[in-house]
Amino acid sequence: MGKYELIEFAIKKYGSEIRAIVKKYYIPNGNSEDLFQEALIGVIEGVNSYDLSRGDENSESFKKFILMCAKRQILDAIKKSNRKKNEPLNNYVVFDKSLDNLSSVNLSQSNPEDDYIEKESIKEKNEDIKLLLSKSEREVLDLYLDGNSQSKIAIILGKTVKSVDNTLQRVKNKLKERNK
Repeated sequence: MGKYELIEFAIKKYGSEIRAIVKKYYIPNGNSEDLFQEALIGVIEGVNSYDLSRGDENSESFKKFILMCAKRQILDAIKKSNRKKNEPLNNYVVFDKSLDNLSSVNLSQSNPEDDYIEKESIKEKNEDIKLLLSKSEREVLDLYLDGNSQSKIAIILGKTVKSVDNTLQRVKNKLKERNK
């Protein structure tokens, strides 16, 4: 039996037992189907790493190994979810225009009055941001918005990469607070 057939066999034969394992666990911001899919990844990894010399696909050792791999994959997924490593990605502020170029945003040609009001609004926001940020923060932000990496900004300004990163974090926090 090939690997794909063995994976399909394991999922069909042990699917109900895998679902029983899944029911015992909870993943924040997820559901049981997410955990079931994680378990299936564990089954695939288990089949790929199982040593058939220990027993064929109908042996008790194969069953125990596959279920253990499914459970480990579920537990790994829960651990990763609880780390909150990607939480900053979920609470980000997008920098999509440089401070000096905010007034050059493309506006619709439909109504000149609306365009003028929009340009003035952008200028006001630009000025608000400039008042909100220190000179150093504006320099770092402008370089960042121009597409420079943090390491390149550090070289240009003669700072450490950590200092540049800290400055960008302060800018993001200030802009986030301003938008609340």
